[in-house]
Amino acid sequence: PVVREHDVIEPFESRCPLLFRILALIGLASTFAGCAGTGWYKLRPVGVSAFNTVEIEYYREDGEPKSRDFAHPAHVDIETLKRLLGELKYRDDSKTHVVVRPESVANLATQIAEGLARCDVCSRVRFQIQMPGRKLLFLRSATTTRGVAFVRPEGRLNLAFDAVDVYLSD
Repeated sequence: PVVREHDVIEPFESRCPLLFRILALIGLASTFAGCAGTGWYKLRPVGVSAFNTVEIEYYREDGEPKSRDFAHPAHVDIETLKRLLGELKYRDDSKTHVVVRPESVANLATQIAEGLARCDVCSRVRFQIQMPGRKLLFLRSATTTRGVAFVRPEGRLNLAFDAVDVYLSD
């Protein structure tokens, strides 16, 4: 048989060279970002309950765990942590609100203490508290409070929040 020029199908990469190169670059970038990126990565869950999620996350640089100079594993007294979490407050529009709702304090304190005891110098505890919020007509919302816990070498417990009682709509 005779093969005519219009019967030959060109490979995809020769028909769309720019698109092929862009897709190849995106694929390589996502592969390297996942394998050798710098930042915090979730390692393992500590506990999940009705309202709380607590996980250990670790820091890595160029794909390798890197020390953040934490004093971990750390043993934090659960009763002290309960008291601290129960006393945290923030001010919004001249009103004072609790950061951690009373129904979440005991379980969250236990899970954070357990997580800090399981951490090493490269890891910290990430926690999230999600509570049912307001219901308007047929729309529901929830509030979330998120943060991290770690202990510095001088023995000081640090709690850092990146969201406090933020409304999330369904």
